[in-house]
Amino acid sequence: MERNFLVPVPQVSSLEEFNTFLREKCLAYAREHKVPGTAKTVAEVWEEERKALLPLPAKPFACCRTLEVKSDRYSRISFETNRYSVPTSYAGSFLTLRAYVDHLEVWQGKELIALHQRMRPGGRNPRPRALPAGTGKKNRAPGRTPGPSKQKSFRPSTKRPCPH
Repeated sequence: MERNFLVPVPQVSSLEEFNTFLREKCLAYAREHKVPGTAKTVAEVWEEERKALLPLPAKPFACCRTLEVKSDRYSRISFETNRYSVPTSYAGSFLTLRAYVDHLEVWQGKELIALHQRMRPGGRNPRPRALPAGTGKKNRAPGRTPGPSKQKSFRPSTKRPCPH
């Protein structure tokens, strides 16, 4: 497949465009090439084999890696050396992470609470994608009221370090 379709490297702008490109190339190959040792094309042999296959399941298979994760006190989860944010109301919560090839979904039970573009290990994490309207809780910690924080500002110590 690499020699037939990927040399030179195809110029595409998205995963969907790449999948469409590969599908068209594979279908053209199946129509044109014969199976070795027979006079039939790949497409003809596929049609014969298709009759013996079981039907697809009613519910589509989720092509993702599913993990149970716990958010830290800063409302972040870790996956493949990267950190991704979740709403602050879920800090310290056990959550379900679904890692797809191009994005991550973070779930609390049956509620989608965060959606992120998947970053490669060591990459920078962009802002999370917007969730559909009406999903997720307010993005604030429980018991917190909006407004300025009462946190003390950091002041460096005036003591000199011990020379020993």
